[in-house]
Amino acid sequence: DLAFTATDNLSEGGNFISLGASGGNQKVEGNQSAYGTLSLGGGLGIGIFSPSLTVTGQYGEANVKNYSGNLNLDFQIFEPLTVGFILGGGYQAHQGPVSQTTGTVNTKNWTAGLTLDFQAFNDLGFNASIQQQTDITYQFQFQFLGVTHVLNVDQSDRVPSATFGVDWNFVRDWTLEGTAQYGQEYYPKGTFYSPVLG
Repeated sequence: DLAFTATDNLSEGGNFISLGASGGNQKVEGNQSAYGTLSLGGGLGIGIFSPSLTVTGQYGEANVKNYSGNLNLDFQIFEPLTVGFILGGGYQAHQGPVSQTTGTVNTKNWTAGLTLDFQAFNDLGFNASIQQQTDITYQFQFQFLGVTHVLNVDQSDRVPSATFGVDWNFVRDWTLEGTAQYGQEYYPKGTFYSPVLG
C-alpha cells in the first residue's frame, strides 16, 4: 500500500492535528481487494500527559467497509521514556464466505494494550507493546431465492500479541523503522468464523 500523512504541530507543547490517506491491496476471503482509507487525528500536550485520538474510515472492493477509532494515552515518565495505554474499537463489513457473490459478514472489535517508547540516543529509539484484540462476529447476511436472510450470531475470538520495534534516524529527515509482531489467535469452541483467517 501507499500512505500519506500531513501533520500540523499547533504548539511546541505537543498539540497537533493530522490528516491521512492510503490506498492499496489486501486479501479479503482469499482474494485480492483494492481499498482506500482516510483518517483524521489530533492530540494534546498537557505537561507529561499526551492524549491523542484517531478515527479512520476504509472502503474497498468485496464491499469492504471499516470504521475504527483509537485513543492513545501517553505519559512521559522521564526524558527518554514514555509509557502509554491503547484503547480502540471498530466495525467492519465485507463480502463473506456464506455466498461469495452476495453474502456479507459483519464484525466488530475492540483492542486494549500498553506501550513503551525509549529514546536511547538522538538518532535511535526502541518501542514495545502488548495488546489484546477481541473480534466479535455478530451477523451474516446472504441472498437465497431472491430473499435477503439475516443470521445473527455471537462468535468471538481473541488475539493477544507483542510488538517490538526500532526507529533509526540515519540521515536528517529520514527514518528507518523496523517492527516485529508475534501473536496467537484463540478460537471459541465448535464451528465459527475467524476474521483473521477469513
